[in-house]
Amino acid sequence: MRHAGRPECDAPSNRWRYWAFISYSQCDEVWARRLHKFLENYRIPRPLVGREVAGEKIPRRLVPIFRDRDELPGNPDLGAKINDALSTSRSLIVICSPSAASSLWVEREISTFKGMGRAGHVFPLIVAGEPGASDKGRETETLLECFPRSIRFEVASGGVLTDRRTEPLAADVRPNKDGWTDACLKLVAGILGVGFDDLRRRERARLHRLRIARAAVALAASLFLVCAYVGLADANVELPGSDAIRSRLDHFGVTVFRPVMSPDALANAAVSLRSQLRRRLFAGIAAGDMSGIVAEHDAWTTGQVTGSAFRDPNASADEVKGLVRYFKPLFQPSEEAKADDRYIVSIADNNGTPGRAESALWIIMALSNVLARHDVLDRADTARLSEYIGIAQSVANTFYPLEDGGWNTAQRQLNPDSHFVYTTGMALHMLLEVQAAKLGWDGSREKLNRMIARTATWLDNAFIREPGLSGWRRSLDDDKQPDNGITLLVFSALGRACAEADVRLSDDVVAAALQAQTTLQRREYESPDPDIRYVVRVTDDKGNTSTHYSVTRMIWYPWAIEGLVHWRRCAEKTHKPHETLRALDRSLSHLLGDIAPALLGDLMRPQKPLFVVAETYYCLARAR
Repeated sequence: MRHAGRPECDAPSNRWRYWAFISYSQCDEVWARRLHKFLENYRIPRPLVGREVAGEKIPRRLVPIFRDRDELPGNPDLGAKINDALSTSRSLIVICSPSAASSLWVEREISTFKGMGRAGHVFPLIVAGEPGASDKGRETETLLECFPRSIRFEVASGGVLTDRRTEPLAADVRPNKDGWTDACLKLVAGILGVGFDDLRRRERARLHRLRIARAAVALAASLFLVCAYVGLADANVELPGSDAIRSRLDHFGVTVFRPVMSPDALANAAVSLRSQLRRRLFAGIAAGDMSGIVAEHDAWTTGQVTGSAFRDPNASADEVKGLVRYFKPLFQPSEEAKADDRYIVSIADNNGTPGRAESALWIIMALSNVLARHDVLDRADTARLSEYIGIAQSVANTFYPLEDGGWNTAQRQLNPDSHFVYTTGMALHMLLEVQAAKLGWDGSREKLNRMIARTATWLDNAFIREPGLSGWRRSLDDDKQPDNGITLLVFSALGRACAEADVRLSDDVVAAALQAQTTLQRREYESPDPDIRYVVRVTDDKGNTSTHYSVTRMIWYPWAIEGLVHWRRCAEKTHKPHETLRALDRSLSHLLGDIAPALLGDLMRPQKPLFVVAETYYCLARAR
């Protein structure tokens, strides 16, 4: 069976059906297939296409090429089909090897083609053996003749072999010879009748352009993949290295899928949230929620409600002035306790525990915000409330017995050095609120500054620095995991100390704080921290001991807002990189924007405790 390539529009002319006939031994079929594929797929350099050489126009491709597949064993005649293919082929390519040199059919195809008077269009391709090895007995078992006799000798008309020798010029793919590409180009040059050097130069120029084009495509594909990978990382898809990618994007302020609200938008969002919570707070007061509080003298909740309203820069003087009256009942002498305690700590808090330090701390925070509103108070109010804050500070001193920076949750603890980290964090907030109101402690601003520095240092030293752990436990002798709620509260206090009091914090605390603040951008509203339970032994004036139980309901959202605002200022003040600032802004955008509907939907419920609304409202006042 013989096969001819399909005729196409690039056929040489009406006379020639094929640009070339490939003659080969069956043993060299692999080479024949490879050559056939190269010739028919080879694109002629564009500047040569259409040029007329020897009466033929150079095509875009050498199509078709005839390839004789088999040796036709047992058939003494080449057959009409082969003769027809040879007679209509413009050129003959002979794959030369020892197998071809001994092949009857290769010999007959060559002699037939030459016998047609077309010896000048025969182009040998050496793939194995040695040309001329048969001359003068040079053939050995390892060095065999590669040229068939009809290549080495002239052929007369009718295909008769003569004894006149020829000096064929062959393309050579053997090692250290032409190489595959140049050998094939020599054949193409011969078929087309153009100079090999010209063809090779143009081919190299074309390949150079092709390499540039392929490089451009590869670069474009690489850029597309890189952009896709970066886009996925920007969309918060967790991939290898995605954190670093997001950090670099934030460094340059570039993002598509993680928008950050502008400072004005953040401020407007905070104003909107405060406005709605302010209405909710005053609606609760009007509904009588505060009457029960005042009747029981719950200083903790009273401090949160009044302090949050006075802290809001958008609350008018007319709205908040009426709240001042709620302080007076708290400072009446108590029959059950010392006169200095008044009702601030003698009555149980909203969890049923009397004597909590937080009651005094929140009252001081509230009074600091009230005294800072000069547009609300007259001289008599200012004098009375200044007296109140002095009394509250004397009460607070009972929870600070060692003056070592750590604060206790109960008075007269059996072990006064058993400081409660939550209370200490709240105390630092309280001290900074007093400082922001330009007040002092026991009449001394220097003492206040020392207390701020010592409290912040104690918290910094209490930070857990163990492998895989980061944050604060409830006390120094606690061996449990750091508490997430306490850690968030303390971070917010230390961030404010850094921003407002120039307190220097250790590098590991700063790094952990910034990491914690930036991860808030992934936290959802419905993820509360569990209540914190803490137990200490206390003594009374007669030396009797009892157990003091404290239960603190942690509300993470307000202290997340407070912390982000202060750490944003601290990071800017300490020249942290732009990506850190942008990550903090993104977390604040998330808390003020993305989860605000869930927050409002929860806090607007009538059954929501007023202290939860007040504590959230209090911290939102810092987002301005």
